[in-house]
Amino acid sequence: QVAAVNYVDTRNVSFNTRMPGTFVSEVIYGSSGGESNMTMINDSTFSQLYVVNASTKIHVASSDYSDPARNHFMYRINNGEWQYLSGTNEILVSGLLPGTYRVMLRSSNADMTWSYDVKTIYIRIESPLTEK
Repeated sequence: QVAAVNYVDTRNVSFNTRMPGTFVSEVIYGSSGGESNMTMINDSTFSQLYVVNASTKIHVASSDYSDPARNHFMYRINNGEWQYLSGTNEILVSGLLPGTYRVMLRSSNADMTWSYDVKTIYIRIESPLTEK
């Protein structure tokens, strides 16, 4: 009879250190007249979104598909603190005063390697007085 012990030297385990790309996959925005949806075919062509008195949902994605359920995301508005999204890839932007805002987005792979690829979109919230 042979007895054996398995041993794994964790110093030799490689993690996924590839930095993923960050993508905006969908933007949903509403106004007093209803809700509109913009699905991104090529997110590099999307630069500005005009919203009238509304909230905006931004869906962000990562290019790492090894374990998508474990990808993580964060965002910040203008130069604010980075906000970590827990268990979701959806950002809800609401309650902002009229003006133009820069929303910056980042993603990680399943092993929490954060992308240097920051996607930026701009949201312009118009005053209800300027509605047409």
